[in-house]
Amino acid sequence: ARGHCDVLVIENHGLVVGGDSVGETSALMQMVETRLATEPRAMLPPQPGLVAEACANTDFMAAPGDIIHQLALRAEGLALASAGSLYPDHVVFLGSAIARADSAAELRAFCRAESDDPLRPKAVALQGAGVAHAKSLSPGGIEMLAALAQVCRRAPEDLQARYLTRAEEWELADWDAEKYRQALDG
Repeated sequence: ARGHCDVLVIENHGLVVGGDSVGETSALMQMVETRLATEPRAMLPPQPGLVAEACANTDFMAAPGDIIHQLALRAEGLALASAGSLYPDHVVFLGSAIARADSAAELRAFCRAESDDPLRPKAVALQGAGVAHAKSLSPGGIEMLAALAQVCRRAPEDLQARYLTRAEEWELADWDAEKYRQALDG
C-alpha cells in the first residue's frame, strides 16, 4: 500500500500541505516553513534617485521600498533574477526574467523602448542602484517583485536554478485562465 503524503514541494511552483483540519494544515505549513527557513542576506542601501532619474518621462518608475531594489544590489541575486523566470506567477505578472541594465543609459534605453511582446520584462534592474518597473504593473506584480527579491536574498550563491523554458513561458502568456487572473488583479 502507498504511504500517506501531507507535504508536496512542486518544482518551480511551491508548497502544498494537507491535513484533517484547517488548524492541522496551518500547523504543518508553519513547521515546514520553520524547517526550511533561511536567513536573508543583509539589506544594502539602494539608490532609487538614480533609477527614477534614468526612467523619467517614460512608462517606468522606481520601485517602492528597499526590498525590491535588493534585486540590483548583489551580483548573485541580479544574476539569478535576470537569467530567467523561476515560477509561473513570475511570467504571469512580470514577463520573462527581470531585465538588467549595467548603466543609466542602458536603463533609459530599456524604459524608452516599445514592445508588444507579452513576455517583455515589466521590471529592469540597474546594477548597483535599484529597480524600475512599468507604471502599469499591478499590485500583484509589485508583490511578485518583492517575493523574487526575498528569494534572491536567501538563495545559495552556488544555486543551480531550474528556469522555466521559453515554451513554458509562452504557454503561460497565452493561457486564458491567466489572462483572466491578470484582469482581476489590475
